[in-house]
Amino acid sequence: MSLLKLFDSDKASTIALNGRDIAILEAVKTSRAGVCTADVLAMIEKEINKEIRLATVYNTILDLEAKGLIKTSGSSSSDNGGRPRRLFSITPTGELALSLGEKMASAHFNAAYA
Repeated sequence: MSLLKLFDSDKASTIALNGRDIAILEAVKTSRAGVCTADVLAMIEKEINKEIRLATVYNTILDLEAKGLIKTSGSSSSDNGGRPRRLFSITPTGELALSLGEKMASAHFNAAYA
């Protein structure tokens, strides 16, 4: 787990990110127009070649939204006539956290195998 200290104007906050958080931030970042939970799930499952529960992804998205790292960017009509899907996009703070998280992971990896 990575702990990041982010500064937002006059306040600083510490945010803990794990591998799942980083994977979801990366998936959400792929679309500027926003991406729904099911699409995030499909991207991650394709990347890791393993099934994940939709509820796990959705709850992580809600946690990241509460931390200000992603936001609801609108909704799209459902393919099957059901209720509209919420679309999520990454915030500038989320992009910073993702960048710092990737740098920290790389530094830890390089230190472990130096």
